[in-house]
Amino acid sequence: MKKLLLTLALIPFGICLAQPANDDPCNATVLTVGAACSNTAGTNLNATASEIAAPGIVGPGCANYQGGDVWYSLTVPSSGNIIVTTSDAGGITDTGIATYSGTCGTITAPLTCGDDGAIGLFSEIIETGLTPGSTIYVRVWSFSNLNPGNFNICAVYPIFLPIQLLDMYGHAYEKMNQLSWSTASEENNDYFVIEKSTNGSDFKAIGTVKGNGNSTSRHTYSFNDFDINLAIVYYKLFQINFDGTKMEIGTIEMKRQASNVTCHPNPSKDELNFTFNTTYDGNIIINYINTQGEILTEKVEMDVNNSFKSSLFHDLLSGLYYITIIENGSIIETMKIIKK
Repeated sequence: MKKLLLTLALIPFGICLAQPANDDPCNATVLTVGAACSNTAGTNLNATASEIAAPGIVGPGCANYQGGDVWYSLTVPSSGNIIVTTSDAGGITDTGIATYSGTCGTITAPLTCGDDGAIGLFSEIIETGLTPGSTIYVRVWSFSNLNPGNFNICAVYPIFLPIQLLDMYGHAYEKMNQLSWSTASEENNDYFVIEKSTNGSDFKAIGTVKGNGNSTSRHTYSFNDFDINLAIVYYKLFQINFDGTKMEIGTIEMKRQASNVTCHPNPSKDELNFTFNTTYDGNIIINYINTQGEILTEKVEMDVNNSFKSSLFHDLLSGLYYITIIENGSIIETMKIIKK
């Protein structure tokens, strides 16, 4: 009696998770460029790396890109200028974005790569001098491909302001928050309005500061907010012309409980200043770590105001740096900065 031996071949199979519809540039979601931000909801959940489907695309080169990107496209307005901004939608907490020109099949190197620049760790890119009517592609991912999920994105055409804002930053003192900013030039600038929000969305005016009319000299301003019951607040700065025209020129998030050290301006081209919110008696050093892992170190020598101006920053190459501030071998603060 013969026995028939049957061999069963087990064929492996996997679960295929649906990628976002705009997982590659040729299926980019179209953004409408408007005068004000009108958010489009997006997600990079289950998104893949575009280089797999389109090997000619060059990696963005910032925000520690590790894949998981999605794509958007927009038509450049007649001004040739655009601003693309990402924001919180209850998923991603830290985005990177990059802009590309060309057609979906000929995209290569990015025009600009942006990490941060918007509220919190969300990204914003400003492009000027583009060809009106041309198509720009926008690539969005989560920093290091961590915590993928939902986000918001919008595109606007900027209206250039009658002032040139040099920097804007906040400092949390014991009894107040101080908002500071400086201008390089002003035209028909009557005054500034400071608005405040507890959630980053709903703002209310809390004060004004007189402007300098017409000026080509640098001017520095400050405003003190003594209502400091909340740990995190947001401030918006508006400029008012003599004809009553109101223009938003800056937004800042201020955390009172988390930061031992603040730095400004950030991003910056030429200088970087540190303010220490606590008096430290030990030896303090600052490590600047670039995206290749190279470390440069400088020793802190604070002035009477617990402040320190970096002498090393001016010589750094442009790019993203991770900063660790160390006292007697213990890290007291970490942050990211951008050298323009």
